[in-house]
Amino acid sequence: MTKNEPYLSYNQTLFFKGIAILCILLHNFFHWVEPVTYQNEMSFTANSVYCFMEEFSAAETVNGFFSFFGFYGVYVFIFLSGYGLTKAFAPLNTGGGISFIIKHIAKIYKLFLISVFVYVLYKFPNINTTALFYTLSLTNNFFPERLFLVNGPWWFFSLIIQLYLTFLPLYYLLKKDKANLIYIFYFYLICAGFLIYTDGQVIEFYANFAGHLPEFSLGIYIALYEKELPFLHSRLKNIYLAAGSLVIIIGAQFFKLFFILGFAASSIFALSFFFALNWRENKFLQYTGRISPYLFGFNGFLFRHYWTITAEETNNAFLKLCCCGVWLAINYAAAAAACRLFNKRATSTTSKV
Repeated sequence: MTKNEPYLSYNQTLFFKGIAILCILLHNFFHWVEPVTYQNEMSFTANSVYCFMEEFSAAETVNGFFSFFGFYGVYVFIFLSGYGLTKAFAPLNTGGGISFIIKHIAKIYKLFLISVFVYVLYKFPNINTTALFYTLSLTNNFFPERLFLVNGPWWFFSLIIQLYLTFLPLYYLLKKDKANLIYIFYFYLICAGFLIYTDGQVIEFYANFAGHLPEFSLGIYIALYEKELPFLHSRLKNIYLAAGSLVIIIGAQFFKLFFILGFAASSIFALSFFFALNWRENKFLQYTGRISPYLFGFNGFLFRHYWTITAEETNNAFLKLCCCGVWLAINYAAAAAACRLFNKRATSTTSKV
């Protein structure tokens, strides 16, 4: 990567999406297979990491690691969303902002509807229509008792659409003055700090846009000012960034202050770590990134219950990995088929217009 090149090329974006979605998939599978541990995701409890350390064993390394840490892949997606939206919007010369956002929100919601359609076909007739209505309304994130209703991973659809709605104000704010990133972080820290240190109910906060403004804003900021940030191109600086962010992620499991910084740190760690390694493009991960929207939409319900129960009954670490591998293969096949079907239709429709 040179100073004249973008921080992330299209293929690199797919690469990081591939890594992020694999972390999420493995988390969503192993989170239901013993030894089950509860991570600091929507709220902070220092006891979580001690339970993790008690349950951790060498034989269950993959299970334990991704069950506890795999959810951090979500925040890499949030960073990439901010970066990608900015790269797509900037060439428009600030014209058509509203239509731009509506188009991208419609794209996300279309994916959500496709996922719901597959879910209905898969679950029929055992469907809670009331719960499904709440989920389709994207309001579940405002109510802790409904957050994981119908299909747990779908809470992200509401979150990402909320963040898309904040894109234009954040874009213009950061474009006006790069120092405004500090004020965005400051606003977040005040809100998060108040809720955490007063033992407030934070599950709604971290399920909604305010809880993830730092990652999203950071993606916008880097997309706008990448040519003015020479440290992005330095392998040594990326090593420092990776080490520093890793310290924050580890600290986030033990201390409240680090917890509220851990989400942004996870996106910084993922990117700086692989840039520090000078990692080359990987076709499999790029392909995984390409079909990641459908992998995300389907993984919470598509044969997961059957294969997690099967893995649980084996009581063998290797066989658990085998069960996970079969489940992943099923989801890859379904996501690849959906990607080919719906993307082909979209291309065909576009060509007719």
